Amino acid sequence: MVGKALRSLNKAIYRISAALSLLLCTSLGYAESVTKTWSFAEFAEPKFDQSMPHWPYANPDAPSGGTVRLSEVDNFDTLNFYVLKGRWPQSIGLIYDSLMTKSGILGTYLDYGDEITARYGLLAETVEYPEDLSWAVFNLR
Repeated sequence: MVGKALRSLNKAIYRISAALSLLLCTSLGYAESVTKTWSFAEFAEPKFDQSMPHWPYANPDAPSGGTVRLSEVDNFDTLNFYVLKGRWPQSIGLIYDSLMTKSGILGTYLDYGDEITARYGLLAETVEYPEDLSWAVFNLR
């Protein structure tokens, strides 16, 4: 009997605290102006807007298909590089994507180009952030 009463009380407290936290987050979240965009730059405006059909250095008419073969000098025993033990292949980064990417070709003179801090959505369709940049919300594709 006492166990049922305690469970009911716990459920009621949980529901009340969830409702209050939702109300608090909603009221605080809209108190400041929030920017929602597909690109982000810390020091200047991004060079490209969302209407660009492709990166300027990319050829949209390039042939597609084929096979990529990568060699590995040493051995590996895991495909997860978030482990403390084990060795992953050097090319493991090619199978992961990030939320946002920079313009330019990694490892070339186009690596940063003229946009040092600009990032564009890759997995993230949009990013939302306040004026003081204290938090960010990424909306995935």
